[in-house]
Amino acid sequence: LFALPMLAIAIAIKCGSPGPVLYRQRRHGFNNRVFTVLKFRSMRHEPDAALKQVEHNDPRVTKIGAYLRRTSLDELPQLLNVLRGEMSLVGPRPLAYDEMKFCPTWRDARLSVSPGLTGLWQVKARNRNRFAEWIRYDLEYVRTHSLLLDLYILIRTARVLLKGV
Repeated sequence: LFALPMLAIAIAIKCGSPGPVLYRQRRHGFNNRVFTVLKFRSMRHEPDAALKQVEHNDPRVTKIGAYLRRTSLDELPQLLNVLRGEMSLVGPRPLAYDEMKFCPTWRDARLSVSPGLTGLWQVKARNRNRFAEWIRYDLEYVRTHSLLLDLYILIRTARVLLKGV
């Protein structure tokens, strides 16, 4: 179902800038298991060590990358992470370990469930970039997760994504 759109995105990325189509980064998942998260590359290709975190209007983001981020299509390769059992459709977004090392309490809670493609934060506060709020929604998900909540999040995610297209 997603093969043709993924092929079209890969071609657009290759035509738009040199470098690999996929961005790979090591993340920590359920029970602190390390895995490689996959995303379509949305930035110019540079080593991670040379990159500095920038909040908005990052000059490294390519034209196609800006569209992929706005529509969340950059996350599409993570369906492979789901198929491999490293992620689920719903759960806290997997964070790089550097982002989790400062607070073991919420880190351990987040690692007690599988990371997901989408989560409570994405459907309730997606456009607000407050890290504390993101973690609060992740912890709320961990405390209250259920099949019904997952269905609610999936339906809300579909709405959010359709608005972004």
